[in-house]
Amino acid sequence: MNQFLVYTVVLLLLVVIIGYFNEKVTGFTYEISLMLFSIIISMALLFVNSVVCSVSVVEILNNCHKINLEAFLMDGVLLLFTANRSRT
Repeated sequence: MNQFLVYTVVLLLLVVIIGYFNEKVTGFTYEISLMLFSIIISMALLFVNSVVCSVSVVEILNNCHKINLEAFLMDGVLLLFTANRSRT
């Protein structure tokens, strides 16, 4: 249970830091900053995983070919933009 509490606190701290950075520096809307920072964090975690677990970057990139980028963009990112557009 203590491990869960530590992970929760770290996650909330990361959210607060990213929100503060977005508010003061970038000024993106919340939806765009969510997508942008989630991609940045995912890439950082992939890099750390490849360094710590000694998995080559080529193997990680080969696994990334399984991701359907077109479906991700059409279903995920454009949905965020349309939701943001309909509020204004």
